[in-house]
Formats: sequence, C-alpha cells, structure tokens
Amino acid sequence: MKKLVFLILLLLPSLCFADRIQQLINSQTSFVYRGDHDWDRTKPEFDAAAVGSYTDWDLSAIVPAGAKTVVLFVSGKDTTVGASLSLRKNGDTYPTGVWYNIIDSVIVTGVYIVPLDSSGIIEYKYSANMGVLNVKVIGWFF
Repeated sequence: MKKLVFLILLLLPSLCFADRIQQLINSQTSFVYRGDHDWDRTKPEFDAAAVGSYTDWDLSAIVPAGAKTVVLFVSGKDTTVGASLSLRKNGDTYPTGVWYNIIDSVIVTGVYIVPLDSSGIIEYKYSANMGVLNVKVIGWFF
C-alpha cells in the first residue's frame, strides 16, 4: 500500500502538468512546423544574468505575429546534477516547462510547449551556470 501511495504522489505532478499541456494543445487551432534548421540559441548566446532570475527571450524574429504558443526542443549536458532551465510565458508566475539535468555528463533532451505573450516573448531562467545547452524552435500554434 505504501508503494502505491508513493507512486501516486510521484506521478500526480506529472499528470497535472500533462493536463495543462493538453489544455494548451486543445486551445490552439493549427500547428506550423518550422522545418529543419540549426539551433536558435546555444549556451554562449544565453544571458548569464538568467542564472537565478527570469530573462526575456524575444522570439518575434522567428515566430510570426498571432502565434499563441511555441514548441521548443532543448538538449543539454552538464556536470551539475539538478541543474535546470525553466521556461514560461512573459509575465507569468510559474514555468510551463522545466528541463532538468538528471545524470552527470549525459545529454538530456525534451520538447516543451511555452505560451507566447502578444509580442512573441517568453522568459527563461537557469538554476545554475549551465555547461552545454541548445534550444531550437520546432514550430508554433496559432
């Protein structure tokens, strides 16, 4: 019984997050795939001030006006287990997506759907100074 309760408590945040993502997807009318391209941002380009505080990332040069959410592919590797990249809509309180480095020096990847503000801006924050981190805009929802 204790194992079952532990499993439910472990999965509950993931299920709530999955529901939020499903709501975001259901609220959109169409998805635009950007196509094959290089990384949009890599660690040297990210602002070092984003360690511990949210920093704006203006995607308006990539994502057209009117888009509601952006789909990001994140790939990274760090020697700090537990290092993370948080992503959220500009001005929101809580992150929509969080990339975690769960194993020392192993590449960890993820796909994140992040709401855009009306100007095409999202915010990001590092929990620590990251080693290798790459972010690619896969597409967006209108």
